[in-house]
Amino acid sequence: MRLKRLSILLLAGVVLLQATAAAPVMAANSSVNYDSGAAPQGEVVGDVTIADHPVAEGPLTYNDNNGEWTSLPGSVNNTADNPYSFAASDINFSDATAFPHASKNSWTSAADWTTTVSDTTNTALTVSDVETAPGVDAVQIATGGSMGSDDTATATFAENVSITSDEEKRYLQIVGDVNTLDSGATVDVRVVDEDGDYYNATIDPSASSIDDTTIATQTGEGFVYQQQLGTMTIQQVGDGTFNDIQKVEVVTSDADADVTISALNVDKTGAWDFGDEKVDTDDDDELETQQIVDHNAGAIAIHDLGKMGDTFADAHIKGLTVAFETPLSALPSADVSVEYTEATQYSNYESHFKMDARFEMPDQYDLSYANLKFRDTVSVPGTRYVNVEYAEGTGDTAFDDISSWTDLTNSYSSVGADVTIDDTVQPGSAMVISYDYVVTSEEKSELQQTGGAMGPTGSSGGPLEMIFSLPGIVISGIVGFLGLRSKGWV
Repeated sequence: MRLKRLSILLLAGVVLLQATAAAPVMAANSSVNYDSGAAPQGEVVGDVTIADHPVAEGPLTYNDNNGEWTSLPGSVNNTADNPYSFAASDINFSDATAFPHASKNSWTSAADWTTTVSDTTNTALTVSDVETAPGVDAVQIATGGSMGSDDTATATFAENVSITSDEEKRYLQIVGDVNTLDSGATVDVRVVDEDGDYYNATIDPSASSIDDTTIATQTGEGFVYQQQLGTMTIQQVGDGTFNDIQKVEVVTSDADADVTISALNVDKTGAWDFGDEKVDTDDDDELETQQIVDHNAGAIAIHDLGKMGDTFADAHIKGLTVAFETPLSALPSADVSVEYTEATQYSNYESHFKMDARFEMPDQYDLSYANLKFRDTVSVPGTRYVNVEYAEGTGDTAFDDISSWTDLTNSYSSVGADVTIDDTVQPGSAMVISYDYVVTSEEKSELQQTGGAMGPTGSSGGPLEMIFSLPGIVISGIVGFLGLRSKGWV
């Protein structure tokens, strides 16, 4: 009985081994050690703007055309000093609309604002519910187009505003866009106490830069202003002592202006942290890290998205631009084929390293690209390249069936040289790069050191090659037999 069982096991094992040996083996992308100096270095680089990016997820996360959250293949290009950029007014975060925190209402309801106009030309002042980006609630405050010198228009939010403690520890926090700002116009944002005393910050086109009292100096998206009230100069109307915050006023004077506010707060005793930028602040040719808590209009560029403060842990950035790179190592296994063949005509080299790889940048509603480029760095001396070819618009055509190639071999001249393969990359259009160059036995071994068992690849095979040979089958059978015998099976 034991002998019969053993015969069945051995027969099944031999059949399985023979079937496995006979089956074609697809070379996986992971079968190349891309850290090897002899590995190819082709990659697509550029900037991608993600329409809706959840900050808590990976830096290249986006919502695909099927409504699923996924990630762009590749990684952030960290050779850029500040690879992330965005408009601060296009961030959906809960604290932006929570003021006044003690109430269920929000400053983002235009119906809760009141308006007064004092001018000679009867200028209209409107407060409107708008969005600065999809899902980012905001209020637009605009004058009607005919304000003159000494005219004023005031929009006031006072609904359930009552801060009766630590008033001077509070911050005036405001984020938004300056849509129009006529010459001579100023827009003051005032935090007003119970008897009219107030602290004031200004949008002023005549100011040279933002400072403790200047919110912005120009039109544009994404101004950020944050200042602790007690560090500002009080404007006395009442008793000169700042007690009991009762309202926020936006006062346009002397000429027309149109501003949109996407975040407003007077409750907090600390600033929002929009991340760190790497910048040379002292002209010593060395980059310093600088925290962003205020910003004139324009995109904010930061070094590390993960260093934004806790306020933004669950935020969504609507329009995050990321410098990215998609190298060969990021491609799916199905889009890469690797083969080693004997280099019989090259006495100093053991094998041809042959690779075909297909790149295709996702064409998605929520992704837009800029500066896309397919580039490479020469890995081995130019004399060792037998052939390098490129094809675009290939779709999913099998590598062996592609007929239209562009020869790039002469561009691979010296180790370390940069090669631009295509600087007009089109999303959704597949591109294939094909390499054939010779490598030494040491380089071949290093290229195959991927940290795991490798299946046979081309003519060279791998650690399983011996097992799939006839001697290997015999040895395997003997080892199995001895193991079974030791367990009392025979």
